[in-house]
Amino acid sequence: MCEKNINLSISLKLDELLKKDGYKVVLTRYEDSGLYTEGKAVRDKKIEDLNKRVAMKKDTECDLFVSIHLNKFPQADCKGAQVWYSRHEDSMNFANLVQENLIIDLDPSNKRKAKPAETHYKVLRANDTMPGVIVECGFLSNNEEAKKLSTDEYQTKIAESLYKSISMYFKNGEN
Repeated sequence: MCEKNINLSISLKLDELLKKDGYKVVLTRYEDSGLYTEGKAVRDKKIEDLNKRVAMKKDTECDLFVSIHLNKFPQADCKGAQVWYSRHEDSMNFANLVQENLIIDLDPSNKRKAKPAETHYKVLRANDTMPGVIVECGFLSNNEEAKKLSTDEYQTKIAESLYKSISMYFKNGEN
């Protein structure tokens, strides 16, 4: 079970749901590939990949930025989806909506709150001209949650919850 594969699966499911509803969607990747030049050191690949994501965010002039990830922590008892948001004035409202729906749809016992990224997450800080969130969909370091995250059914539930949040955001005139 690999984070990048689960992230891609959730992203592709979300992409399909949004496109069916008429949204224009741009993903950073549609297959198992990175945004970097092969042959570089791992650190250099990560830096190049992150810089290209930041550039894509700017170049697409998107109305909303959503980045899908999975969490990992030394303590195996940590679990639950966590949403981080950018400094853009509408990001907090969108992040709270996403966090609330993930709790309702995935785990009502999750007590996590959406948090400001502040000095973390370059991809949220750079080109901050639209609302942006990073969605940590769960913890791979928690065995119970990792098992769920690896299933197609749970990945679909996550994508549906994110779709619902995005639809609510635009239909409620937040944008």
